[in-house]
Amino acid sequence: ADIAQDGAQGQRHLDKPHIGQIAVMAHQCATHGLHRIAAEETELGLRVFFLKSSHEAGGVEVAGSFAGYEHFGENVIKYSHDGASYIDKTAKDVWVDTFEMGSPKAYVSGEYACIYDAQGSQIRIYGTEGLLGNITTVQPVTKAVVAESGVCAAILEDNDASYITFFKKDGTDLDITIKSRLDGDGYPIDIALSPEGTQLICSFAFLDGGALRSKVIFYDFSEIGKNVPNRLVGGFEENFRDSLVPRVRFINSVYSYAVADSGVYIFSSKNISSPELVKVIETGERIESIANMKNHLAVIYTDLVMDEVTTDDDGNEVVNHVPAENSSSYRLVVYKEDGSILFERIFDNRFDTLTADDSFIYIIGNENLTILSMQDIVKYSDYVEDPARMITHSSTPGAFIFSGTSYMREYQFK
Repeated sequence: ADIAQDGAQGQRHLDKPHIGQIAVMAHQCATHGLHRIAAEETELGLRVFFLKSSHEAGGVEVAGSFAGYEHFGENVIKYSHDGASYIDKTAKDVWVDTFEMGSPKAYVSGEYACIYDAQGSQIRIYGTEGLLGNITTVQPVTKAVVAESGVCAAILEDNDASYITFFKKDGTDLDITIKSRLDGDGYPIDIALSPEGTQLICSFAFLDGGALRSKVIFYDFSEIGKNVPNRLVGGFEENFRDSLVPRVRFINSVYSYAVADSGVYIFSSKNISSPELVKVIETGERIESIANMKNHLAVIYTDLVMDEVTTDDDGNEVVNHVPAENSSSYRLVVYKEDGSILFERIFDNRFDTLTADDSFIYIIGNENLTILSMQDIVKYSDYVEDPARMITHSSTPGAFIFSGTSYMREYQFK
């Protein structure tokens, strides 16, 4: 990768189909291997009305062409093709921002969020108080992320290469660019920033002798990274040669993870100049969904396997991975930041979405819902009349805010 800190970008002419070929192959592999890492989005025309019934504290229908909700600060941000609104726990708009995007996507870190137009040219950066920066790019945007400090990074692409560029929270360019050539480093699949915005983790897909390979790279933009060529402080390829890595995230300032179809991989940046792979979690099961919160990571597996312990002819224990008897079950595992297990449980209810905040884990199905505390206490597990797209706990003790495609309601659980 080439890093330009003065905005300068070299040019090399490659055939245009190459970047599309890698992108399509990467998308297909990611979709096949990790079914519910990204929730499916729909577009609906909605009307406004107020609804109240005996088991609901209150609710309001939300108008607009719906795209999605994200946890943001103490509340939620709702975004659509024509704007975004920050909605408090009484279903009132704290602020509203209007725009036009063909394919809006959102990314949230703490008190900052960015909404970008995938394959478009807009990136908008928000604080909980409202719009902070509005960015218009020359190249199409394929991904944008934001750090807890408000620093934003985006993947841009043209016919020849991809560029990871950086912006301040007010939208001004930081004059830092990582250029990736398709015949060299490959195509960036996912990126994430450390909470401070000084370290970047990136997964790349690249072609090696006609085979699609992957690798995970760390860059550092603090004073420590200045002393390292291209600010590249860590690279990991061996574990990902036969897998695609569609998701990378920071759990906190020290720990981060990468998700491949082969498993979950935990990294430590205690030594900023030399990140380490500290935990490999390869269970042999299929990863269905992942949600991360501060200092923890929740993973749902299916195609479950069990450890069967036998002994060989010499009397030594041998651990074999065998299919579970009930293959329709799911396994939820909550990991600590270092990859050690906090708790796990088996459940049978089909689900559509896994979300979490720092206090609760929400397993959302079409007609069922399970809410778990971080102490593995079931707060609720039963039928729900209206499926929710987003759930967050309310300021009312024992209550939760349900955000659906067309409503927000508060439910009280004993």
